Amino acid sequence: MPTQVLGLRLFTNRGRSLLARALKSELGGNGTVVRDGATYENVAVLYMDVPFNSGTLKGFFGRSDDSSSGKIFRLGIIWGRVPEMTAEEAEAQFAATSDTVDSEDLAIIQRDQTAGSKALQETQMDLIAARKV
Repeated sequence: MPTQVLGLRLFTNRGRSLLARALKSELGGNGTVVRDGATYENVAVLYMDVPFNSGTLKGFFGRSDDSSSGKIFRLGIIWGRVPEMTAEEAEAQFAATSDTVDSEDLAIIQRDQTAGSKALQETQMDLIAARKV
């Protein structure tokens, strides 16, 4: 079976992170992981540092199976240099962007967080129940 990308976590230099992975993830026996009902063997975490300090993530490139399952077999980053600018230019550029979170975006984010929190609580309750058996 070919190697697949099962999840992705991006960290910022300000301590935040973005996580993309299966909703349900469990450790199985003998080094397996079960993600959304599918069992994977020989799972490993790969850490990558930035290619050079004065840069930014521009995008991703990779290879998938081009099917409805959306399996990703290769994933790489596109890293680019940040153009040098003064603090005033950076502030003006930041203030001019239209990429802001409005009330509709906030409602979607809160709904997703609530659903994720409920799923986590259910999983924790299942673990507690399994330990009592």
